[in-house]
Amino acid sequence: RAFLWEVTRPDGAGRPLYVSGSVHVGKPGQFTFPPGFERVLGRVDALVLEVDPRKADPEVVKGLVMGLGTYRAPDNLDAHLDARTRELLPEALRRNRLLPKAVASLRPWFLATMLSMSELERGGYNPGSGVDRLLFERFQATGEILELESMERQLKMLAGLPEPTQVLRLRDVLEGSAETVRTVEAA
Repeated sequence: RAFLWEVTRPDGAGRPLYVSGSVHVGKPGQFTFPPGFERVLGRVDALVLEVDPRKADPEVVKGLVMGLGTYRAPDNLDAHLDARTRELLPEALRRNRLLPKAVASLRPWFLATMLSMSELERGGYNPGSGVDRLLFERFQATGEILELESMERQLKMLAGLPEPTQVLRLRDVLEGSAETVRTVEAA
């Protein structure tokens, strides 16, 4: 169920832009592009992604995640959670085969992201089969790839969310984690 919008200037000048949504994860072979989408892909010169994966050095990203996604001792996750979130956490950790001490230093935004991805991966989804990855692979050899933001900027945005918002996001993930895969499959 791909969708694609064509954006043109009111006066008709210039070339059109095409905008499509993206799904960051998928199952191998899940996504194919309909014929109309394929025709558009054949005539565009550049692809604009959230992040160009070629520019995201894994070691730099790991350092950023550890710096932005963890508390420094003696501070810890438990000190920042409300009673309801604390109550939901053990079941999600058990389901994801994580020990409480393994996540004790994680900030809520990072743990929420980690748990969401873990649920999706357990359901057979992976980033290598997402729409944006398929588009990237297609354009890597044939067209220009631009990014809207850097991985660093994305991580800093997540880490910069107010702490109450991070905790609410974590609680939302904990409350709906059993439904994560069904939600993605229904989309």
